Amino acid sequence: MGYQGDVFGGGSGPRPRRLALMKSDQRLDISGMVIPFNLVLCKATLARMAAGAVLEIRLGDDDTLQDLLIIVDRSGDQVLAWERQDEYYYLWVQKSPEGEGSPEPPRPLKR
Repeated sequence: MGYQGDVFGGGSGPRPRRLALMKSDQRLDISGMVIPFNLVLCKATLARMAAGAVLEIRLGDDDTLQDLLIIVDRSGDQVLAWERQDEYYYLWVQKSPEGEGSPEPPRPLKR
């Protein structure tokens, strides 16, 4: 079964309060996936989105959040907001305008 973009499974528990205020063009739930597949899926999803579009990501652990924040920073995309709600983190990322990227050279990920 292939990935279908807008998937926050009908869920158990309340959704973050800010979720209603933050508008997103697409949602991605990587809370049950392992590194590095979850990070690759986030980058691939962002790559398919239009410039300026917002991706809302639900994830479940601190390591993935830290790695994703670094990857987004390097890519030139922008983290609009993130918050923890119960056992999940929610992250809103805006796709950078085409051709823009971070001017810094790649740095190793820290764990």
